[in-house]
Amino acid sequence: MSLNVSIQLPNGQTTSVTQSTSNNITVSSAVVQTSGAGDGDKHYTHVFTNLSWTAVGTDKEQTITHNLDKYPSVAIIDNFGRVLIVEVDYIDSNTVKLTCSGSFSGKAYFN
Repeated sequence: MSLNVSIQLPNGQTTSVTQSTSNNITVSSAVVQTSGAGDGDKHYTHVFTNLSWTAVGTDKEQTITHNLDKYPSVAIIDNFGRVLIVEVDYIDSNTVKLTCSGSFSGKAYFN
């Protein structure tokens, strides 16, 4: 059994707490914002740690709900500022699954 709690704050920031069956606890936070260009286009930043990834065979996976109601571009930046290439699978217009060969901490930017 796992526990997943998400808190939506009035300023658009979301904080999530997840406890997996292995008793690891992951806390992640994100901000959904609209651009200042007046077009109302939303973007989302998801902060994660190396503990956020789930082992699937030899790969690591992470499913992220961005709630943008679109299929956004995704950029992954690790904590060292490097742009990383990961596999992005769109589950639906609000959810993506990231797959890569190893776990790391960083941010996922959705636009």
